[in-house]
Amino acid sequence: MAGKLVSGVVGIFLSANILMALGVGASPGKLELFATPGETLVTDEITLLNPDNFGKTITISPKLRTDQKGIPVLPSAEWVKIIPNKVTLKPLEKDVRVRMEIFVPDSQIYYNRNFAFEIDIRQCGNGAYAAGIIIPVLLTTQSSRHIPPKCPGCIANIYPNKLVIKSHLDSVCVVNWTDDTLNFKIGWNEPEQIGWQQALLLMERIMGVFVPIKNSFTLLPKEKKKIFIKPLAYPGKGKLYFSTDEGIKIFLWLEWGQL
Repeated sequence: MAGKLVSGVVGIFLSANILMALGVGASPGKLELFATPGETLVTDEITLLNPDNFGKTITISPKLRTDQKGIPVLPSAEWVKIIPNKVTLKPLEKDVRVRMEIFVPDSQIYYNRNFAFEIDIRQCGNGAYAAGIIIPVLLTTQSSRHIPPKCPGCIANIYPNKLVIKSHLDSVCVVNWTDDTLNFKIGWNEPEQIGWQQALLLMERIMGVFVPIKNSFTLLPKEKKKIFIKPLAYPGKGKLYFSTDEGIKIFLWLEWGQL
């Protein structure tokens, strides 16, 4: 199904530093993007520069690899288009922008997901002259409270994966799609980082009673756990991480109060 064109990017994190390697410079240092399944996300945030006083040709391509531990790799490189994917830079030329288009297929299984991939920027040539740089990309898809009956390839997901709390109490559902028991630790903005207790009260409802969740919780195979969230500090925003010792890492984007 053809995707609807969406201009701009919501919530991009831009590194202040320009990445430099032999013969090419680029910014930002990393990208965090949000996409809606069934629509085309368009961004022109990738900027190239030529630090040398001679011209050169640069290739730009998506790579299905990542060093973001615990985040699944994007399922297909065909979801990403770089326009143009080859650029000839004039001597000392800078501020040359390339466009990236990302199309996530329109399916319920692609909502509430986090995927990682890399943009490989490389000078054409052989041997040492082929050196380039990497921009890591974290792609988060549209949040939804709907839980699909099946999620092929999923390990664990949060529904919704982004929450703007307007009242004093809201909730998410964490689902273990595997046949194994998963033991999650909770962290704020980084896995296992302390601090969320000062900002949030996390609870689960058992027999009609709210029971606080401390620093960890367990999900049995195919289990769904509803977690209630109450802000304790105003305003605030960040990521609430759920991670396991086996390297699984999922997170919830949170925002509350008037920022």
